[in-house]
Amino acid sequence: IIIFKVLFWTGLRIGEVLALTFDDINSEEKFIDVNKTISHIKKKEYITAPKTLGSIRKVLLPENLISDLKSYFSKFELELSKKDLKSQRIFNLKKSQLRYILEKYSIQADVEKIRLHDFRHSHASYLLFIQADITAISKRLGHDNLQTTINTYSHLYKDANKQLMKKLNNNS
Repeated sequence: IIIFKVLFWTGLRIGEVLALTFDDINSEEKFIDVNKTISHIKKKEYITAPKTLGSIRKVLLPENLISDLKSYFSKFELELSKKDLKSQRIFNLKKSQLRYILEKYSIQADVEKIRLHDFRHSHASYLLFIQADITAISKRLGHDNLQTTINTYSHLYKDANKQLMKKLNNNS
């Protein structure tokens, strides 16, 4: 399902993904404009400003996700030609429905059940694995400060000193 790909390849929060409209995806310049989220106040759902100022951001998209999104959007091509649909939400689901779908697919695939938020952690872990810059990761995740990112993902740096020495030894 495309929403799980968006969660994994962008690291967006669940509320940010559920609030996305067709206007928020720029497939030509290959980014998502994160400018709102779904919030729950007294058991009602509202579109609100993102969690923090740092959460307002443009998240660049990899080619494989752009391709998948274009394919997904092609199903709405006729409707998207109408201007008013572009401001409609892409994924008209509730968080509970998404959790149910994830659990259903996990059972079918016979894999361990994960939380929706784990897609965000998987994205960050993947970026650390490919040795992306920690500052870039922090900005991509919408953290207001670098320390939040470091504190959250420091356990993934267990072998950082070994990796550092390996690089130094290979370059000397």
